[in-house]
Amino acid sequence: MVRPRAPMLSVEKIALAALEQIDATGDFSIPLLADRLEVGASSLYHHVDGRAGIIEAVRQHLSSGNAGALLVETEPSEIAGAADCLDQSDWRVMLRHWARAYVAAMSVHPLAVPLMVREAVNDETALDIYESAAQIFAATGFTSQQAIIVMTFVENLAIGTALDEAAPEVPWAGDPERHVALTEALGSVAPGTRGMLAFEFALDAAVAAMERMLEQNAAQEDAD
Repeated sequence: MVRPRAPMLSVEKIALAALEQIDATGDFSIPLLADRLEVGASSLYHHVDGRAGIIEAVRQHLSSGNAGALLVETEPSEIAGAADCLDQSDWRVMLRHWARAYVAAMSVHPLAVPLMVREAVNDETALDIYESAAQIFAATGFTSQQAIIVMTFVENLAIGTALDEAAPEVPWAGDPERHVALTEALGSVAPGTRGMLAFEFALDAAVAAMERMLEQNAAQEDAD
């Protein structure tokens, strides 16, 4: 019996082809994308809603590797019940794991980041991650405003760190004789580690600030 052929096009194939272009040029072109996939441009629109749909497909592809990040010790398929895992995972562990997974996903294709930040997130997998984070923060004792501040911080930190991956190894090319302290500082870290050291520093500062938030929230409740 002849096995059916795999579909010529899929959202995943379109996303991967778009990422090839983005990695090479920092952007993608629908006509070039259609040529790469050996289809007419109109065929793409049967699977994605124009340029925004392709960017969303790219986001979905990258988010799929991050979907289990919040649960730490559970399977990605269980993300819908993330709030129930609080007895398994301290919020600090969850926050660090999520932020690191986010950076890891974005850093693979740093040139895709500027394209994604221009579009609102519609991908259900990505939205489920944020929903799970909001549930966990609420159950831990953070206010809604504090939760959105923290989630925005994680996103901004991850985006900035991922973009730094595309930066030159030496971002500040000063004159060693004129910029002595700067040159010494740059030489104090191993090649390729500067960005992640800064990331971990910011993450530590965030955890400390969040611990103070919880203390203040508890004190306010006692006062009330």
